[in-house]
Amino acid sequence: LSSPKRKQKISSGGSAPVDDDAKRLDTILQAAEQARDGLLPAWEDLLTAWEIDFTNDMRDRFTTYGNRMYVSEKQWAILDRLETKMHRAGVL
Repeated sequence: LSSPKRKQKISSGGSAPVDDDAKRLDTILQAAEQARDGLLPAWEDLLTAWEIDFTNDMRDRFTTYGNRMYVSEKQWAILDRLETKMHRAGVL
């Protein structure tokens, strides 16, 4: 399973506004909230404490800045991994 390609291109080590990837980011963050809240028993321990903190922080920033929020290449790599993890667990 591979993650969808991001629409926004980021230079190596840089960051870029979410812009066209806002819907995808929102979907990942909503799924993380569902996994965090353990809406199904199989999801209770899906995310680590660090992943929960990371997605909570990203959600707070996304709520504040919307698609003007900047996301780094490294943050997208983490989001891509979380997306794959949650997809395999049936959260997405």
